[in-house]
Amino acid sequence: MIFSTNTKHLYVHVPFCNHICTYCDFKRILKNEHTQPLVDGYFNDLEKWTKKFKFKQFDTIFLGGGTPNCLTDAELEKLLSLISVYANDDCEFSIECNPDLINQNQIDLFKKYKVNRISLGVQSTNNQILKQINRIHTIEDVAAAVDLLHQNDIYNVSCDFIYALHHLTLDDVEDVFKFILKYQIPHVSFYALEIKSGSLMKKLGLILDEEQEADQMEYIIKRFSEINYLRYEVANWTIDPNYCCKHNMAYWLSNDWIGIGYGAHGFENKIQYYFDKPLQDPKLITNQLTDYEVNQQILMMGLRLVNGLDLNIDKFNNAYKMFKDKLKAVSITKNNHLVVDDINLLHNSILDLF
Repeated sequence: MIFSTNTKHLYVHVPFCNHICTYCDFKRILKNEHTQPLVDGYFNDLEKWTKKFKFKQFDTIFLGGGTPNCLTDAELEKLLSLISVYANDDCEFSIECNPDLINQNQIDLFKKYKVNRISLGVQSTNNQILKQINRIHTIEDVAAAVDLLHQNDIYNVSCDFIYALHHLTLDDVEDVFKFILKYQIPHVSFYALEIKSGSLMKKLGLILDEEQEADQMEYIIKRFSEINYLRYEVANWTIDPNYCCKHNMAYWLSNDWIGIGYGAHGFENKIQYYFDKPLQDPKLITNQLTDYEVNQQILMMGLRLVNGLDLNIDKFNNAYKMFKDKLKAVSITKNNHLVVDDINLLHNSILDLF
């Protein structure tokens, strides 16, 4: 059974983008004057699925993409009005945004419809590198967006950055930390570039320097420690635990979540599902996981957390017991948490543990 009344987390995928980044392989559609029928079909599909929620109230809602804020003001308001009614009073309501598109009209809509967390896809503070990966914003655009958010009393801002990019230097990485400190960014995600099969970078045959990647990761970890940011997950840091992403914590703790929208994935009652096919004819594809697969997923996700998994909780303890003889490089702490011995080894692959 999916869309369970007990599920407290909602992910909404907005597949439209105003441009395509060279490293991206997510489900996305270039939005232009020819794609309005797809936008209309997308909203028709959302309305159909949200009707199944009835009186549900979510603890977390995440609007991801794609680029949710590439929608017109009217489309954005339609999206927010459709989804916000399912946010409970304490809901963490996040939206991914491209910084160059943020304006006062959008911020007014965010505040009107309970959005209280903004996730900015910054990626780099070097404008030349931003051009290289086909990001059309500049670091000046990011600064202006953060300033505008602060002027409107929105301080729960997360910034995504990428390291191991071609031509990225340690000086560039240091510039990221200068930006974080100057604009008091409370939450930062710092991911190693993954060149996947569907991305333009992969098609161009670009290869990363593994030694340089390791140097950059080491520098990032050191600098976050020096500025007293808490690392709570392999690629996420925060100045205060209150700014940890509650929605992503639901993923890492293998809680159920509902996913809607073309490209969305969901997980409920041991069922993985996703929406496939073009927007004109979306199909819900489901996969019932075995206990083995569920427990493997619990470990793969939960061991990304610095504090690991609390073995006093049955579902985590059961997963550990099933894979106890296969797990490598893990320990049990004094407070009975299962943790990896060196979380830095997980930066590229959790599968190394099995």
